[in-house]
Amino acid sequence: TIEGWGPQAGSLGEAFNKQPGGASAFWVRTNCALDGSQLFLGGTPLKTTVRENLLTATVPGGHKLPAGAHSLELRVGNADRNLPVGNLVIKP
Repeated sequence: TIEGWGPQAGSLGEAFNKQPGGASAFWVRTNCALDGSQLFLGGTPLKTTVRENLLTATVPGGHKLPAGAHSLELRVGNADRNLPVGNLVIKP
């Protein structure tokens, strides 16, 4: 199960959860994080780091996302399907 995740919203033209270097980033806390798990934003795989039950992923072009909802999904290990996490909403 997904225990928490963020950020869940951002503003058009701005990085969300801005990291050093300017990239945007997500965090997801779950009870099923395995080595090789990966986050996907709108179907695009993200560079994901797994530490115990916490996943983090960077979105280099996060400030370029259009306004609207963008689905965030988790693929656990080498599973053949993705689990929905939620939608990142970019506000105009």
